[in-house]
Amino acid sequence: MNQTQTAERTEFSIHPAAHIGYVSLSVANLENQIDFYRQNLGFQLHWRDGKKAGLGAGEQDLLRLTELPGARSVRGVTGLYHTAFLFPTRLALAQVIENIVETRTRIQGGSNHGTHLALYLPDAEGNGIELAWDFPRPVWEPIVEKMRAGKMQELMNVARQPLDIDGLLAEAQSASTPWAGLPAGTSVGHVHLHVADLHATKQFGFGA
Repeated sequence: MNQTQTAERTEFSIHPAAHIGYVSLSVANLENQIDFYRQNLGFQLHWRDGKKAGLGAGEQDLLRLTELPGARSVRGVTGLYHTAFLFPTRLALAQVIENIVETRTRIQGGSNHGTHLALYLPDAEGNGIELAWDFPRPVWEPIVEKMRAGKMQELMNVARQPLDIDGLLAEAQSASTPWAGLPAGTSVGHVHLHVADLHATKQFGFGA
């Protein structure tokens, strides 16, 4: 590969209009998983066809489930780390967190990453979930620039802030409208994966 080709590949970027559609999971018990996503997180059941189902916020599917008897979440292997569902407003995140508290849903932690707020939890079968809300662009753009400049220590200091659960719950409790489930505009923000070879994965995804 010559230098021109290398430069062309390095400068390639995904179109800003590109977005993630739905995430598809194999599950051991379809009924239990549907109940979890509906009751604990406020998803709507869009459709069900035998051992398959689609869920979301009333628009396009965000999650598709396929029942596969014996399916289970396995640690220490290549595969899903978590799916991040991105909420359109801070209040929407606050209200689903309030429901998580009321339903005594198990969580794994939460963070204020400087770029976004995030709550982490497993679904009914242990698949990782992140519930997130992005700060406005002017807030997170300087953080992204630090990342590009390699200022990782500064970035880590910002990214290690705790999630203000009490503040979010107070916001949810003072809302003028009650929680009505997953709101329109919710999307799949990102999908994080466990990989066996980071260098090979970067070459596949970015060609560099």
